[in-house]
Amino acid sequence: MIDIHQGQTKHIVSHSVTFVTPNKVSEKDKFSVQCSRFSQTKSIQRIRNRFSLNILHGNHDILVGMVPLKIDFESMPNPGISKTLEFKLSAVKLETFDSMSTKTMFFASPTSDLISITENQEFGHWLYLLPGQYRIGVNGTEKEIALGPGQSLKIRPSFIKISTNPSVDLRVSSNILVSPLYVELNGQHWLDLNVSYPVLAGTLNLKLNGSLKSKVIELKQDESINLVVRSVQVALDCPPWTWECLGNRKVYLFEKDKVSPFAQGTSDAPILYFETDAYVSVEGSRDLKYKLPTNKEHHSLKVGFIKLDPKPAFRANVITDLVRIEAIGAPFDGFTLDLPLESPSTIPLIEGKFYLSQYNSFYGNEYERRNSKRLITIRQQHTPEVSFRVFVSAKKWEKYKKDQKKSDDRKKQNSRISRKQISRPVIPLQLN
Repeated sequence: MIDIHQGQTKHIVSHSVTFVTPNKVSEKDKFSVQCSRFSQTKSIQRIRNRFSLNILHGNHDILVGMVPLKIDFESMPNPGISKTLEFKLSAVKLETFDSMSTKTMFFASPTSDLISITENQEFGHWLYLLPGQYRIGVNGTEKEIALGPGQSLKIRPSFIKISTNPSVDLRVSSNILVSPLYVELNGQHWLDLNVSYPVLAGTLNLKLNGSLKSKVIELKQDESINLVVRSVQVALDCPPWTWECLGNRKVYLFEKDKVSPFAQGTSDAPILYFETDAYVSVEGSRDLKYKLPTNKEHHSLKVGFIKLDPKPAFRANVITDLVRIEAIGAPFDGFTLDLPLESPSTIPLIEGKFYLSQYNSFYGNEYERRNSKRLITIRQQHTPEVSFRVFVSAKKWEKYKKDQKKSDDRKKQNSRISRKQISRPVIPLQLN
């Protein structure tokens, strides 16, 4: 700020500041300086790719790249004489690669937590910075680098691709779940499937959406990895074009002998997983599992239903403890939870053959427990209705008979009322 009066001449000292690059600069290389044009108006001046600046005498704080630089001309000797300062820059760039899309970017930021600024640059072009410690980021991967004065650092990217079997229709997931299938990289970046991405070498933590478990891989510089994920699609027994039925059941993936699932999805949509050995089950019969073959990348399974109708019965000293559906053998394993013994139920099951297993306890001179099995077959578009006897105590049996008699009496009464209404003569309406 200066005041100029008539007949006076003001002499202002300016200085020259030059930033020296370690190599020849091209048009798309990037260097930025940010400074305060006038502190009282808080106006900011941003300068790009100018390596020589004229700066007025005084103390100045400027931002070079992303790092603050303090220039104090007042503490230098001979304050009335113009001075020239030089600062050596460093440079970093990510190398280009074949089939690279336009404007593929990398990001750089200081490692110091005190400065929260990020600069971006296209692959194949230099980013000029003050010497120091920086963090380079590409598609969710990071690498810390140290740049010395006058140093030019070239970094060659690595590549990661998560592929699916060609028979997997990824659009189905978007239609049913309204969200696409994707891969989460290092907990902060989403990658599309079947697309190759440049990344930085190091430890990669990969997680498929719907999965509760991550896969960790080590990637070397310039290395390219293509991981083909496995998938399973469990089709519910839905009528054609019935959208409210699609995706109506949860589907779980388990590892061998594990109680908790490592992945969860929905029926009719593909579920992706990295594991080699996996078991699949459906909501409603979760503990009855189907072992997925290891010699295929994609599996298509169908779910059918069975209707179970328990009928109370009485036999002295006999009580039904539980009824459940059990696996006969491979590829199925396990059994369902205990089925309701007092009301009908409908159970979803992956197509196959099972046992309807009933456990009865005999109370006599010696306690005995017996198991009876009935073979059932499940397939889509055919829902068997199976009734079975449930032996109850004498008290429950008496209550059941009373309730049954009341229900029968109500039905007879309603039937008589209906017959009377039907037999009542109709009197025609006469008009005068």
